[in-house]
Amino acid sequence: MSVEDLALFVENANRVGKILKDEYNVTFSVHSHGDSHLETREQIVRFVDATDPEYVAFCLDTGHLEYGEVDTVEFIKNYADRISIVHIKQMDPEVVQKVRHEDLSFGEAVAAGVCVTPDGGAPKVGPVIDALAELNREIYVIVEQELYPCTPMCPFPSPSRPEKF
Repeated sequence: MSVEDLALFVENANRVGKILKDEYNVTFSVHSHGDSHLETREQIVRFVDATDPEYVAFCLDTGHLEYGEVDTVEFIKNYADRISIVHIKQMDPEVVQKVRHEDLSFGEAVAAGVCVTPDGGAPKVGPVIDALAELNREIYVIVEQELYPCTPMCPFPSPSRPEKF
């Protein structure tokens, strides 16, 4: 994004966040994502640093941070107060490198198997959980895996597996 584009994005995020907080008592939480304006460390940090922490929180999605080559544990330590919700997701580092090398879209990356069942990829869940535990506060966490295109029965076995993180 250009400086002007970022300024507009920040202004609108702050405006939406203020409306949600003041009128509905809801926290506006922005989610980074592959193939978006918030993918890389530089893009995410520029946005988070520029937005008002009173009105704009951050959805920490470990998979999308990994996809954007962001160190999740470092991000947790540096932006602890901005994290409002967590998505535990993992990426296959070899597929991420293939995506970079072949300039694939995020949809193509998912179809190529970039998203893997936790704890089968990066970032490792244990260090992420440890870093979150150091925040010493309740935080909503969801474990997920992006699987598309896939049949409805494809993800069915995953939640019933006895593996532990």
